[in-house]
Amino acid sequence: MPGLEDVPTGFAAWEALPNDVVGQMGMTLVVMEMANRDVTGSAEFPGDFRNGVLDYGWDEQTDEWKQKKRTIEIQNGRAAMMGILGLMVHESMGDVASILPGK
Repeated sequence: MPGLEDVPTGFAAWEALPNDVVGQMGMTLVVMEMANRDVTGSAEFPGDFRNGVLDYGWDEQTDEWKQKKRTIEIQNGRAAMMGILGLMVHESMGDVASILPGK
């Protein structure tokens, strides 16, 4: 993003971010949450944010197929969280090469 060239990476970025950028990120999250609510009352399951607008064939599938796809999505999210957690731990450990055996 323009103006953020000098912001460091990792956890150090939170302290170095300008307040207006943090505010913009917060407002974006709030607006996204408000826009993705089940205002029609027709949600099929918690997290069903289609709002009756987009379908892409979901309603035409069997319940078994839907459950399989939802399970795949949850597992992908869990894998992503574990990967991000690994990156966070790796950064917190600092110089990993100095703690590995034989280094």
